[in-house]
Amino acid sequence: MSLGSDVHVLVAVPGARAEDIDVQLTATGLSIEAIVPPPQFVVGMHVIRLEVPYGRMRRHIDLPPGHYALRETRLDNGHLFLRLAGLPL
Repeated sequence: MSLGSDVHVLVAVPGARAEDIDVQLTATGLSIEAIVPPPQFVVGMHVIRLEVPYGRMRRHIDLPPGHYALRETRLDNGHLFLRLAGLPL
């Protein structure tokens, strides 16, 4: 990675709300945690199969060696966009 270049990350977090997503830069990369609430069902509904992921979601993304600053976080239609700026060592 060259000095001053950006790293863009796209993570699918279907059903997550922006306030329920935590992004942290760690020594080895990027840690993303989200809580996705279960879908709301009508009382008495019998669910045979649920294919919508819900609950706690955790992801760790290794980054190339270097120092980074989180410059942009945006949630759009279940997609979390992150822009990290590379910092001088």
